[in-house]
Amino acid sequence: MRWLGSVVCSLGAAAAASAGPAQPPSPQASPAPAAAEHRQSIGGTGISLSVPEGFRSSQDFPGVGRAEDLSSVLVTELDVPLNLAAEAFTAEALKQRGIDLDSSKPVEVDGRQATLIQATQRIGSMTFRKWFLLLGSSTRSVLLTATTPTEYEERHRDALVHTLESAHWNEASRPAPALSFRVKEAPPLRIVRSGNDSIVLSDPDVAKGHVASVVTVGGSQAQVDAGDLAAFARTRLEETVSIHKISVESQGPRALGPLRGHQIAATALDTESGRSVRVQQILASDGARYYLVQGIFDAEDAARLTPAFEALAASFELTPAATSSGATSSGTAGARTPRAP
Repeated sequence: MRWLGSVVCSLGAAAAASAGPAQPPSPQASPAPAAAEHRQSIGGTGISLSVPEGFRSSQDFPGVGRAEDLSSVLVTELDVPLNLAAEAFTAEALKQRGIDLDSSKPVEVDGRQATLIQATQRIGSMTFRKWFLLLGSSTRSVLLTATTPTEYEERHRDALVHTLESAHWNEASRPAPALSFRVKEAPPLRIVRSGNDSIVLSDPDVAKGHVASVVTVGGSQAQVDAGDLAAFARTRLEETVSIHKISVESQGPRALGPLRGHQIAATALDTESGRSVRVQQILASDGARYYLVQGIFDAEDAARLTPAFEALAASFELTPAATSSGATSSGTAGARTPRAP
């Protein structure tokens, strides 16, 4: 599933970016104690983990981290069955997103058969070792991603793998995600993933061979200087990993709910298939955080799906969660929240 692959790619950088700056960790960072651990429920999910000493619950993403050396375990619940989620973790699918599969092995986690995948990803000037673990059922699934810089792999590998394999998933207790915004589904676009202060929508009836429609709506995880909205919006568009050879057709001011924003319409090529796609993006700022509404559609589906994108964007509004986190139109800074995919 293409939309899930895009999510996986963005998750590859999310926890590391949240943990600290993308630069080599200090060699003076103290080793993480290996013995002591405690079980902890991960907020916003139905997952609990045995957390090694030295790792703490993150304020930036659902999971635990050790910020001083950019190591983390990220939890993401997905509104798709396990067999479909697994399609994003083949060697070919990961390779398309800059992740190299090193090895995989069967494991039993929480009484369920699962596969533990080890991979490598380069982010900026750093190389990270990653472990993916997928749990799920015929209706939903959960992805656990452990990440550490390769220079710290020997120090953290056993603890991180143990944390993944310790997962307990209470599927029935899944809490509703607290989003800082609200949008209305606009058929045929349906929500397929929600969490991390973001949602992903797609059209389940996309024609065979066409690029799957993906609309992402989300808020940035931290304060961002987006004073020059036009330049920032173009930079954000160019960072979209699922497309390349982007050609902007039109752009200009566009409000997003109560926020000042900038809209770009562009054409591009899908990175995976090479097919032509059309992109609609609205990026808006409250002065402290930015919000993104981005739609990527197969060129042959764009005319059909653009009205749904427009209806979705028109329904955007901030929620009380945005006010409590400091995301208001006045630009008051507040607590950090997860970044958009």
